[in-house]
Amino acid sequence: MIRDIFNSAPHLGIYPTITMVLFITIFIGVVVWMVCVKKPYLKYMSELPLENNHSAKGDE
Repeated sequence: MIRDIFNSAPHLGIYPTITMVLFITIFIGVVVWMVCVKKPYLKYMSELPLENNHSAKGDE
């Protein structure tokens, strides 16, 4: 199926293959990162927008 899509546009050359490999690599990398990330880091990042330690610009 993918070969048929790539063969239908011969003027593109190797760009579709490079794009597909890049997309799959990034997708797998994100999935691996999500599986390996530590729970305390996720908790810290999820609560970060709720912290009120820094005043907003102009509220000084």
